[in-house]
Amino acid sequence: MTTAPDAAAVRAACTRVLSYDPPQSARDVLRSLVAYARDDLEHDNFGTGAIHDQLERRVCDILGKEAAIFFPAGRVAQLATLKALCEMRGDRRVAMHPRCHLQEYEDRAYDHVYGLTAVTLGEPNRPNHAADLDEVRDPLGAIALEVPLLSLGCRAPSWSELTCIASRARERGIPIHLDGARLWEVAPWYGRSHREIASLFDTVSVSFYKSLGAMAGGAVAGPADVIALVRRWQQRLGAAPFQMFPLVLDALRGLQERLHLVPRFHERAVEIAAALSGLPGVFVNPDPPHATSMQVLLRGDPQRLITAALEVSSRTGIWLVDFSFPAPLAGYAMFPVTVASGALEIADDEVRDAIVEVQRLMSAEPRR
Repeated sequence: MTTAPDAAAVRAACTRVLSYDPPQSARDVLRSLVAYARDDLEHDNFGTGAIHDQLERRVCDILGKEAAIFFPAGRVAQLATLKALCEMRGDRRVAMHPRCHLQEYEDRAYDHVYGLTAVTLGEPNRPNHAADLDEVRDPLGAIALEVPLLSLGCRAPSWSELTCIASRARERGIPIHLDGARLWEVAPWYGRSHREIASLFDTVSVSFYKSLGAMAGGAVAGPADVIALVRRWQQRLGAAPFQMFPLVLDALRGLQERLHLVPRFHERAVEIAAALSGLPGVFVNPDPPHATSMQVLLRGDPQRLITAALEVSSRTGIWLVDFSFPAPLAGYAMFPVTVASGALEIADDEVRDAIVEVQRLMSAEPRR
């Protein structure tokens, strides 16, 4: 009788990873950050200081916005922005996709913490269309658009749909906010600059810890009066610790050293999707990927995915699956792949052969 591999031991032994970056020790991360820091770096104070000014100017330059503010957590930045927009409008209703990050991953913080009310925008299983806004008759404090939608495999509206949504919001005088946690990652699919995409929106939130590889943090950019109110909400929420300069410095490093690599990450995601497409019992969503992330669906017993993936990883030295979640098709398992520097080190045939073997183990008759 064989026993299932120990996940922690297998993970520690894998020298290559399909998603994200190869693992680093905390000491290595701190050493690299110290090496990046200038000798004259000064610490900050409750969200202010030269290093904050530098990062916020950089974000404004990239996104073409008047003002910006750093937060230690991007989801707090986004919700503080929606609260500010609604407060300025005197209306607490926010139109949002039924499967957006605000709904599925944040335990309705927009309601419980910020006192905002969600208004459904669009249908659960597709990105938003311009016509969705026509279905919302009530006045709104703001519109929140997640592009791309994580829950749908990082699918995004077409460029024409996106521009139409923004145009209709402006015609109605409703502020429109971009949940751009994956703006860096979707820009190559659109073939547009970050500034051009951001120009469609009144406010934009971005993340520094995904493809940019920072430890944590995000920022929001928009008109100066809105950002001034967001800054007040940052203070009210206790989201401006005494010192944040390591996170701010890491965000600056990510923008300098990693932002230009993201188009290659997207290109690699498209290559991996092409390598998997057409394999029996394997589907990729979306195909081709709209961002650097995709969902991979494998036919077989969903309960056996993790065990099968651990067995293959222990043989190949390639970490394949971080976690799984329910698939929309019966008899399939689903897991995400988020391409960053780790996938650049793995050949297409290695990815394909590993996934084929995982799928075979999932579908094999159980040993008696």
